[in-house]
Amino acid sequence: MKTKKTLAIIATAVMALGLCACGGDKEETTAAAVTTEAVTTEAAGGDDVTEAAPAGEETTAEASADTPTASGSLREKTKLTVGGYTFAVGDKFADVKSNLPAEVKPSESVMPCDPNAQGEITHYYYPGCSVEVNLEDTIISVHLTRENGEGDAAFACGLTLGSSKEDVLKTIDIQLDDTEYGATYMDGQYIADFIWDDDGNVMAASATDQGLPY
Repeated sequence: MKTKKTLAIIATAVMALGLCACGGDKEETTAAAVTTEAVTTEAAGGDDVTEAAPAGEETTAEASADTPTASGSLREKTKLTVGGYTFAVGDKFADVKSNLPAEVKPSESVMPCDPNAQGEITHYYYPGCSVEVNLEDTIISVHLTRENGEGDAAFACGLTLGSSKEDVLKTIDIQLDDTEYGATYMDGQYIADFIWDDDGNVMAASATDQGLPY
C-alpha cells in the first residue's frame, strides 16, 4: 500500500543515525547524514520487510549570491538558495544567518548519540528548509522539507520540493543508488539524498558533509 510505504520512508529517511538527541524525547530530522537508511516495503502476505539501503558522504563549499546554475560539482549543484541568497554546506553560519528569512520556530541544540561527537548540533528552521550547524559554527547539512511550511527554498541547480524524479536523474550524476523510494548521490564525503512521494516527485531532499566535525 503506497500510503504505508510513504509513511515508512518519512519515518526513516529523515532521521540521522548518530545525529539524533540522546537521553531525551527530541529526535532531529535529517535525510542525508545517515550511514544506513532503512526503507520498509510490503512482502507477500502483507508482512513488512526492512531493507538496508546505503547512504554516502560529503565535502565543503562557499557562500554566494550568484544566480543558481545546474553546472558544476555535486556540491555546487546542491548549494541552497533561500529568498534569492545562495549558500553552501561548509559555510560559517554567522556569515549566512543575516541573509536568511525569519525562523519559523526557535532553533534547537542537541547532542548526537555518537560517543565520538565533539559537541551539540544546532538546528535552524526556515520556510521550506532547515539548516544544521556544528560546534564550530559550520553548516554541516541543509534540508528541503515541508515540515517548516512552504517557502522558495531550492538547490542551486533548480531542483526543489515537487521536482520530478526524471528532473533529478537528469540534473545530477555521480549516482550511488536509485530506487522506487529515492536517489542518493555521493562525491567523496559529500552526499545528497532525494526522497520520492507516491507520484515520483521530490518529497524531501538534503545535502550533508560527513567529513565536517560534529
